[in-house]
Amino acid sequence: MLMQRLLNQHILGSQFEKPDDVVRWMTAVQAQDFLSSLWAIGIRVKNSCETDIEDAIADKSIVRTWLFRGTLHFVSSHDIRWILDLISPRVIAGNTKFLEKNLQ
Repeated sequence: MLMQRLLNQHILGSQFEKPDDVVRWMTAVQAQDFLSSLWAIGIRVKNSCETDIEDAIADKSIVRTWLFRGTLHFVSSHDIRWILDLISPRVIAGNTKFLEKNLQ
């Protein structure tokens, strides 16, 4: 059972070539703890090192942002638009209620 979980999560036997491949497969990777998030991505990329993940951040193929619940996540630059389109109405509605309550 443990081995199956490691395989399903691509921790063992991963075939991902780039950090962006991992982040796209996962949709988002929690990135509140920066170094742990680099590790979470890096263990799923074949023959990777920390600089490979940092390079993906620098070239903006993955983006660290506050899309979900005010928590930092890495998302792929390929996916960020549809995710924003999906969650923006809820975020705007929540912020509107907060602002109406607190700015009076």
